[in-house]
Amino acid sequence: MNQKTILLVEDEMLIAMAQKMFLEKYGYKVLTINTGEKAIEYLKSDSEIELEILPDSKKLPLEKFGYHVITATSAEKAIEIFENHDEIDLILMDIDLGSGMDGTQAAEIILQHRDIPILFLSSHTEPDIVEKTEKITSYGYVVKNSSITVLDASIKMAFKLFDANARLKRELLERKEMERGLEKTRFELQEIKIKADEISEFAQSVIDTIREPLLSLDHDLRVVTASRSFYDFFMVKPEDTVGQLIYDLGNKQWDIPKLRELLEEILPSQTSFEAYEVEHDFATIGMRTMLLNARQIMQAAGARKIILLAIEDITARKETELVAKALLDEKNLILKEVHHRIKNSMNTLKSMFELQASTLDEPAAKEALKDAEGRVVSMMTLYDKLYRSVEYSAFSIKGYLGSLVDEVIANFPGAGSIAVEKQLEDFSLDARVMQSIGIIVNELLTNIMKYAFKGRQKGSIRVSASMDGARARITVEDDGPGVPQNINFDNSPGFGLMLVRTLTEQIGGTIRMERNNGTIIVLEFDR
Repeated sequence: MNQKTILLVEDEMLIAMAQKMFLEKYGYKVLTINTGEKAIEYLKSDSEIELEILPDSKKLPLEKFGYHVITATSAEKAIEIFENHDEIDLILMDIDLGSGMDGTQAAEIILQHRDIPILFLSSHTEPDIVEKTEKITSYGYVVKNSSITVLDASIKMAFKLFDANARLKRELLERKEMERGLEKTRFELQEIKIKADEISEFAQSVIDTIREPLLSLDHDLRVVTASRSFYDFFMVKPEDTVGQLIYDLGNKQWDIPKLRELLEEILPSQTSFEAYEVEHDFATIGMRTMLLNARQIMQAAGARKIILLAIEDITARKETELVAKALLDEKNLILKEVHHRIKNSMNTLKSMFELQASTLDEPAAKEALKDAEGRVVSMMTLYDKLYRSVEYSAFSIKGYLGSLVDEVIANFPGAGSIAVEKQLEDFSLDARVMQSIGIIVNELLTNIMKYAFKGRQKGSIRVSASMDGARARITVEDDGPGVPQNINFDNSPGFGLMLVRTLTEQIGGTIRMERNNGTIIVLEFDR
């Protein structure tokens, strides 16, 4: 058994010493306190307690007799810090504790904060004193000078009574929880009954007024009622419908395999289902596509389930959807063909630029045609992506720029000696914006390939694209000597940088040039 810890509250030190020694012989751990305030403080915190009645010269001798002499602060401070101490198992409380509060007052305060057995230990035998302690706690009253056997028996009885009270409290709490659970269950059952009655009344009203065909079936799948719209739509009569097995309706026209699966397999396990599509060729109304919705409900407490079966004719809608899909497929085919032809036309234009440039001797003219050819390449790449894409309004910048960078660089001699790094996040942009982005990137890469690596055997290019919230950033950089300080996007003598600036303004973006061991161009715009 775990050693029990007893807090002994006694202002007479010799009595406390004797009782402590006897109790420790019986296997208890005993802490001694000389005032009620300190008893409260000790149970409230891990602060140490001092037997202040003893002078310092008496502490050491008492410690040799087994006292644990510890330090305490004021009772007021103890009340502030009481929350977490759980070392004490039982309190032996004297009543007369000198100046300050007495043992009964201390016990009342302690019990406000913790349920703990308190055994009063006093020399008082007056009935009114004993009665006063019984109103506070009922774990016992031991007269001082009683034998240690009596005290030990009283302590053990207090522990047993405390454990019994704890069990009783737990049982009462469990019983209350069970009663609350039963009450909640009774309330829920009552609510279910009320709702079931409401559903039954509502279902009957719906059957009488619904525009779509509706049947109610009993547990044997026989028709109980049918809506007027059911009779009108399927061209049957009430006398040939009510009481009939649903599969026998209309000379067994309703003996449909998918309907059997729905009513006999799906509905029993799911209680309800919606939008179950069935196609059937009826002798009276021809081929129909229907959506079936069903639900099991209770008419009243104890009654058998009924099934509400709603039928929606979607034949016309399905035909419309088929026509719309055919038109959409045709549109997509035409659109792909248009993109394909535009790409072919651009390829022809590119070839014409190449042929024209090959007939010229003027370097400036040849370079102008070469630049125009590069711009056509960026447009060809965009239309190639449009041609292959399912979505024509927007598509991935990663796929577009990845291909464009490779194609632009490949058009220049010595492309194999250039290290190209692509760091492209995958996000979509509008096709119109993508067109401008393609031309801008083409111009920047063309300038790099023409000027950045002159007189060098190798070089490196890095192209990146990223999103920060709704802001897109595209960066093109090289490790060349850098663009001269007198050239920027506002005063460039060439057409290329002017075109870049114009397209940047067109998409509502900003562009800047940084010079740091090469050139870095940063384009930013809202997505």
